[in-house]
Amino acid sequence: GRNEWAKGYVLVALEQGLFDTNETRLGANEPAKRVWVASTLVRALGLEEEALEAMTETPDFKDANAIPAGAVGYANIADEYDIIGGTK
Repeated sequence: GRNEWAKGYVLVALEQGLFDTNETRLGANEPAKRVWVASTLVRALGLEEEALEAMTETPDFKDANAIPAGAVGYANIADEYDIIGGTK
């Protein structure tokens, strides 16, 4: 298929634990959501423990209510480290 080139990269990412194991699909043909990118980058940088500790802090974004509960800490850490931003 048209995404055949990505299989190796996806397998490596899975092996490295970069994807949330609760995700049932990757949506390879859809645009990546900001919260998914933030979570993946936080994991890739080894900041998951900090993200888990930051789960109870309300993110300082105008659309904070749209962030899934399980991603709040990742959004906080991505913001803290200037990995990815949002509208405040």
